[in-house]
Amino acid sequence: MRLIHTVVTLIVGFALVLFAGSSIQAAETIKIGIPVPLTGPFASVGDTADKALKLAIAEYNAKGGLLGRQLEGIVMDTQDGRPEVVKAVFERLVNSKVDVLMTSYCALSPIDVQTMAKYDVPYFSGIAYHVIADAIEKGMPDTRNVFHVSWSQMAYADSFREVLPTIPAKMGWRPPNNKMAVIRVEFPYNTAPSDEVIKMAQKDGYEVVINEFTQFGKVDWNDIMTKLDRERPAYVSLWLLLATDSALFQKAFVQRFGKKGYDGIVVYQYTPSTPEYMALTKEAAEGVIWMGGSMKVNEPAVASYLNRWKAKYGAYPTDNYATHVRQIFDMWAEAVTATGCSNCYNRVVNYVLQHPHKGLHTNFVFNPRNNTTLYGDGFYPVEWSQIRGGKHIHVYPENKYKEGDFIKPPWMK
Repeated sequence: MRLIHTVVTLIVGFALVLFAGSSIQAAETIKIGIPVPLTGPFASVGDTADKALKLAIAEYNAKGGLLGRQLEGIVMDTQDGRPEVVKAVFERLVNSKVDVLMTSYCALSPIDVQTMAKYDVPYFSGIAYHVIADAIEKGMPDTRNVFHVSWSQMAYADSFREVLPTIPAKMGWRPPNNKMAVIRVEFPYNTAPSDEVIKMAQKDGYEVVINEFTQFGKVDWNDIMTKLDRERPAYVSLWLLLATDSALFQKAFVQRFGKKGYDGIVVYQYTPSTPEYMALTKEAAEGVIWMGGSMKVNEPAVASYLNRWKAKYGAYPTDNYATHVRQIFDMWAEAVTATGCSNCYNRVVNYVLQHPHKGLHTNFVFNPRNNTTLYGDGFYPVEWSQIRGGKHIHVYPENKYKEGDFIKPPWMK
């Protein structure tokens, strides 16, 4: 009897160990890697992405997490995007047993793509940059787990050609000439689409009278202001990567032409959408036109999301990555839920590729050749906004999200 009792005790004890082990396994969190720039020149965008993912994790956890497990974010600073820093951050995150990596953007080279090609863990990057898309395509099939959740920045050129000629009529303005200024920093993200804009402009009858290259960190813009004062192009386009450079240009422009007037429009590639630009320019940003992505506040789902953001952080976001990164998170969460597994990476990747995702305000469909979001009004369009009263007013595409038309900027007298 004593022997039987001992055997039964051992069996029960072993069962309890198995039960405890399965409970521990069930209780393990699903880890999400968040490589974002929290310091350096892109910190404002990194902060937005960090906040978006923390809000997503909190909201999902409040509803039970995913697959009955809580979610845990692991944040690491990619700083200024130097390749050695980014590589180290990504490897540390993968070694931390994350099941996915997500970012707004964290590198201006393809080092993130090259690093993740060695692993199966899904990686989603929100940057619009052809270098990333090209690296994914070149690295296939090893890079099949890497998603470029945007169009290539070359879409800016196509949109510029389409929308620019419509602006004068929409704002009731008769341009004094067909002159154009193209001011850009010597970096592929900016030079590639602006090169194409120059080619298209010349074909379409514009005269490019200023084609100016600048360097990062330009402080004194008086030389450019003098050229603008002399040539007076009706169309001034800025292709500058850093919000600080763009803000200093705009402040110099308003200082030179705010009182005496300038009969022309100023159009930027993306940078005015960042909180840093808005904070630095303040009133000088009034009337600025920019193209990129908006938050579409007229969409009920977006309005609800932004109100929840304000409740958590005390103010509404001023960067479109607030909604864009949340859409990335929801897309991955849908795939995990559908496949029933967070670490069945190939199944999760297949689901994302094979199932279009309707986000808060964007329809995501990926080109399997380079895992890049399809571009266009029905998918993910380039959107145009104008800054008015410290807010981004969505103007184009002319769909249900439209909030107004282009109006004359205050420097037009």
